[in-house]
Amino acid sequence: MFAEDYLLSKGVARQRFRIVRGRVLTTNRRFQKLGHWRMIWMFFKTMVHTWDEEYFLEDQGYWGEAG
Repeated sequence: MFAEDYLLSKGVARQRFRIVRGRVLTTNRRFQKLGHWRMIWMFFKTMVHTWDEEYFLEDQGYWGEAG
């Protein structure tokens, strides 16, 4: 529900995982909706819970107002 791409990438063997050069253009609508401090807080919690798969399966309020 939050950082699902991060959770999925953790399941890929290191030998098969690569970072591709280039860039992805996207909007900052999530920052505008939630605010920069809330996004920073969510990224910090992602770092703290990096080994807790259950954390990523719970609603963190990223897609709505649940929390």
